[in-house]
Amino acid sequence: MMLMTFFSRARQLLDLPRTYRVLTRLFVDGRVPSWLKFTTVAAAFLIISPLDIFSDIPFLGPLDDIALLMLLAQTFISMCPRDAVADANGFARSAAVIKNVTPQE
Repeated sequence: MMLMTFFSRARQLLDLPRTYRVLTRLFVDGRVPSWLKFTTVAAAFLIISPLDIFSDIPFLGPLDDIALLMLLAQTFISMCPRDAVADANGFARSAAVIKNVTPQE
């Protein structure tokens, strides 16, 4: 069980560039509600603010900030509209692909 947890954490760390790219595309996308963008930015500032509850515990202060930011990013992506997330991931919508398949006469 411990080995699987290690590999899943390593996979999440390797996915950080893709997650960052998806987040930046979703923040620019107009289909994502403004209140969701504002709430996410406010929560990120609260997480990295100097008013940290766990800052007195050694090794836990920076780790909990990183873990909370990763959780916040995943929550933001899960709350965004599915078509916006699919476009941000680089997946084309199937309707647009099918529309372009028919030849012009």
